[in-house]
Amino acid sequence: MKADVAQHIRLTVSRGSREQYPNSPMGAVALARQTMYDADWFGDAWQAWKASSSASRPENNDALAALSQWRDGDGLLVIDAINELYALRADDFAREFKLNAVLRGSGNEYRRLDAIRETGRPVLVPVAFPKAPNVATPEAARQATLESLMHWELAPENPARLQAAGIRIAICTHGLADVGSFLKSVRQAVERGLSADDALRALTQTPAELYGIADRTGTVEAGKLANLLVTDSDLFGEKSKVLETWVLGQRHEHTRDPLFDVRGQWNLKLAPKPSQGGDIELKIAGELSKLEGTSRPLAAKSSGKSKKPADDEAGDKLKQVGLRDARFSALVEAKPWGHSGIAQL
Repeated sequence: MKADVAQHIRLTVSRGSREQYPNSPMGAVALARQTMYDADWFGDAWQAWKASSSASRPENNDALAALSQWRDGDGLLVIDAINELYALRADDFAREFKLNAVLRGSGNEYRRLDAIRETGRPVLVPVAFPKAPNVATPEAARQATLESLMHWELAPENPARLQAAGIRIAICTHGLADVGSFLKSVRQAVERGLSADDALRALTQTPAELYGIADRTGTVEAGKLANLLVTDSDLFGEKSKVLETWVLGQRHEHTRDPLFDVRGQWNLKLAPKPSQGGDIELKIAGELSKLEGTSRPLAAKSSGKSKKPADDEAGDKLKQVGLRDARFSALVEAKPWGHSGIAQL
């Protein structure tokens, strides 16, 4: 969709790199600063050579050439901020070199909201919220610090607090062990104060604007790419289901409505008639995507009267109830016909 959309910078030491330079946060920042100064010099040297035939031709350096494209705010840089203090350090770094920077947050930004707001930087907000501390036993509870308990309580409010503070946010999957839980985590943020409109904007319009593709995506407008998500209710509702997605105008259905609605009461008549037992009553209920039901024998037919369920028979719960297109299936107890086990419908 767009090449060279952003550059990524980390001001921390990689894991396992303690035996080589840089081996400290100070060294990582120093190396990043030196690299930016080298990129500035490289760009100036090439401009001077192109402007004057008497100047010495600089050497080729693909790495510095790529980095020089982001000089003076010409391109977007994403800077890691592993905690709220590194967010402020990243801002200082970006200001020194006049960089157009976005902070990739840590989820701790609520601790320094005022200072982060003053940076004026957008924040890519993770929704990898911490699990509840283990307090199952007195011994385990003693290991749970007040800080960890407070972070567990307040972390889901981080997106809402950033938004309320006037900080521009985009929600990202960073830190999630399972990206399939992303929507669930966003719903948790909505439950803890982030409005549905702000959450939707942080997932669509704001990222498109930050990465320079808002002319083609981010909102539903004529002339833009038809990348859509269709749900059966509010996207951030607890029971909302994704029905289909559209990618570049191509429809992909995830949940297709069955051809018939089988919910209700049914009398099941077997042919040929079994040696024991007879007809049974089925009651089908629930949602079409998650049906449930019961079965019980019908009483013997009396003269002039229709069959009725036997009053002394409690209904047996149907298992593995399914409905796809026009095909209904379920597992039912076989005891009404004198057999043990289950029968498949």
